[in-house]
Amino acid sequence: KIVVAGSSYKYGTDDFLLVRFNEDGSTDNSFGVDGFVYSDFDETEDVIYSVLLQKDKKILVSGYSGYGSVYFAAARYLENGLLDPTFSIDGKITIESGSRADKSYGMAFQSDSSIVLAGNHHAGATDEYMFARISTFGVLDNTFGTGGILYISTLNATDIIKDVVVQSDDKIVACGSRNNEAVFVRVTRNGALDNTFGVDGILMLAEADNTNILNALAITADNFVIGAGSANQDDYSDFLLLQINVDIQSSIHNTNGVIVSDNIYPNPAKNNITIKLNTEFGNLQEIGIY
Repeated sequence: KIVVAGSSYKYGTDDFLLVRFNEDGSTDNSFGVDGFVYSDFDETEDVIYSVLLQKDKKILVSGYSGYGSVYFAAARYLENGLLDPTFSIDGKITIESGSRADKSYGMAFQSDSSIVLAGNHHAGATDEYMFARISTFGVLDNTFGTGGILYISTLNATDIIKDVVVQSDDKIVACGSRNNEAVFVRVTRNGALDNTFGVDGILMLAEADNTNILNALAITADNFVIGAGSANQDDYSDFLLLQINVDIQSSIHNTNGVIVSDNIYPNPAKNNITIKLNTEFGNLQEIGIY
């Protein structure tokens, strides 16, 4: 079955909207009312930008909610479309930061089922990257960032995060743009910029005379991250795909007394490389290259 999510102005304000379809494209009448679910956060403007399906078939959505000032918002639904009472207080949560305009555009699960939200935080004259982590019970996780939230300020007016994925080691990679240049941001598992990635956790990919924006991310089984968006040059926009190596790992091993070595290209080292070798007695040996 297929779940789509967004917003509806049916009842005078924008509400969360979910629709579920059967495989043949017909609406699934076992979901909500005739296949449709509407959710309102206190008569505010409520918009969904991201949807995930859990292994237990519960449906998790995120976006923003508010009127005048808007904030990160998320909700979780049971398989039948009812709000999940085990998530937050009533199936819905807003993350109020004091900003005028916080919007969550992307969402991903970590290995312990924690939920990472990523988007924008408006701070005066600039926009900042914003990440938040909530538990599977819909509560801000205070072990992430500061009080469950991480703000990343670059003092630019146009910092935007549009999507997020999680690596196999639970590091968080997001994409978007800064000053109309494509950007990747990597954050450690517990909410700090990862200074082993790019320059202090941020990788910018600029092209002369081009406006590049990334809107979506995917991650492969071997930790390649693929960003998708648009490239604008001479008033024309083209599809843009970028693939980056977020981690390169190699090894040296002994086979029948013969040392087999691997050449690594491009050079993945920033400051040093540590090679770990297991001896025949099971002792771990390390060789550092500086």
